Amino acid sequence: MALSVVSGSINTTFPCALKSQKLRRETQLPSWLNRSTSSKHNKQVLNVTRVVKASCLFNPTNEPILKDALKEPVAFMGGMFAGLLRLDLNEDPLKEWVTRTVEASGITEEDIDAEGRLLKNAYNRARRLWNKQGNRSKVTAEIPAARLVEEVLTGGGFSAAVSQEPEADSLRQLEREKEERETQTLIDSTISFAKPSRFSSLPPYPFEKAIKMSSSIKQPNVITCKAAVAWGAGEALVMQEVEVSPPHPQEIRIKVVTTSLCRSDLSALDSHAIFPRIFGHEASGIVESIGEGVTEFQEGDHVLTVFTGECKTCRQCKSGKSNICQVLGLERRGVMHSDQGTRFSINGKPVYHYCAVSSFSEYTVVHTGCAVKVSSAAPLEKICLLSCGLAAGLGAAWNVADISKGSTVVIFGLGTVGLSVAQGARIRGASQIIGVDTNPEKCDKAKDFGITEFINPNDCNEPIQQVIKRITDGGADYSFECIGDTGMITTALQSCCDGWGLTVTLGVPKVKPEVSAHYGLFLSGRTLKGSLFGGWKPKSDLPSLVEMYMNKEIQIDEFITHNLPFEEINKAFELMREGKCLRCVIHMPK
Repeated sequence: MALSVVSGSINTTFPCALKSQKLRRETQLPSWLNRSTSSKHNKQVLNVTRVVKASCLFNPTNEPILKDALKEPVAFMGGMFAGLLRLDLNEDPLKEWVTRTVEASGITEEDIDAEGRLLKNAYNRARRLWNKQGNRSKVTAEIPAARLVEEVLTGGGFSAAVSQEPEADSLRQLEREKEERETQTLIDSTISFAKPSRFSSLPPYPFEKAIKMSSSIKQPNVITCKAAVAWGAGEALVMQEVEVSPPHPQEIRIKVVTTSLCRSDLSALDSHAIFPRIFGHEASGIVESIGEGVTEFQEGDHVLTVFTGECKTCRQCKSGKSNICQVLGLERRGVMHSDQGTRFSINGKPVYHYCAVSSFSEYTVVHTGCAVKVSSAAPLEKICLLSCGLAAGLGAAWNVADISKGSTVVIFGLGTVGLSVAQGARIRGASQIIGVDTNPEKCDKAKDFGITEFINPNDCNEPIQQVIKRITDGGADYSFECIGDTGMITTALQSCCDGWGLTVTLGVPKVKPEVSAHYGLFLSGRTLKGSLFGGWKPKSDLPSLVEMYMNKEIQIDEFITHNLPFEEINKAFELMREGKCLRCVIHMPK
């Protein structure tokens, strides 16, 4: 069990000791305990309440330790909870204690549902005892506990109710005399009301060790590192030092190992207006630090970054029909998803992100939903290509078009994305895969990925769609636009056959984003579909592509035409502008 205090809530995560019981990963205090507290006293009460709930969940026999520890409540709670969070570091005494606690307590899902009502029930029971004639002597010591819980509930309503009782004045005097005992009374009363003695056989929790451990927990600090910063459209990137903030809640900071240059980085640099900015989104790295509430990642994990995330909770993510996450979708404003802020700065001034990744930096911060944990055995300098272009092409062929065996395929644009489509079509058993590109140097390379026929439009005496219709007996079954030219979408549609011809567009246009086509193309049965990241749900699906590469079922190495040090990143842009590369992999300093 791991337990942490975050914004007035107690979050619990249960280990395998619960076996078949399927418990929720998080349980928060109910709204009546999450109320805003303005006074110092109420904040203290809320802190005490947290500790009480923790002690109820664990071991009431620790009351003497609780009493002493509450003299320094912040240090105590920090030590206790931080200690539990460190269970993954093989701290055997702590792990054994928590495991035994969970097993002995018999906590079930119903207990978790009821947990949020424990303190409220304790208050109600104390109130009933007070109202019973003849029981006032029994409840005298319990009233302060009920009053404190009521302050959390209503901000002092119970005190007003008590003032109407016949013995209200003497009771208030008694409370003043017992001010120093209120904390312990709250613990005693709530434990006695909220939880039975089923914890009595448990060993005491090693609080001292937990507190000692908490002081050794490393808190991430601002990192100063090198980044390739863009200061204007079309300008060369400037290598300079930037400050990288620690990860915020549900974020991780990554030490980038390799990043590859994607055509969209070049297009954005030439056309976007948000500067200064750090581009790059196709990358692999190692988790350097984690933000608050992160349980999926640990320091040292190998990860891929992705430009479109997967929260797994929104309507789109849960639909099974789409990979367009409503929470962590494509970010276009140069900020983080969580708070619309930046994690980069130069001399205190913000430097903007690109696609919420910004991998042209030695370190970067991403949302956990925009990172995918991968096997440490997979070579990061290879699989970084799967975080964008290569996966996009394979997915367009497999997920979006669902190419069938024996079909005919035409691909417009034979860059990394287009050749990835060709690879996917070949694996699916397409009988004819036609590649269209104006660069004749791509002809031989394209055949390595499955292209069976290469056509250069500049060498044709008739429109390219007519050429394709002639050699495919009426048009291709599938056509793919991988250039980023909306005018070419119409050509791709015209290259498809009547009845069932399917055109998939993958390219990102720099200009003229509107698509125009004669309605007759659709009346004749053709279909036009868009594809973002090949329809892959990144966190759910990318690990399987990594595994396919490790099993030599898909090609990646053959796409890498250049390996460059980070200092030569501008050379990678030049190579792409000149059409002399597929993927340039940029290696960060070790």
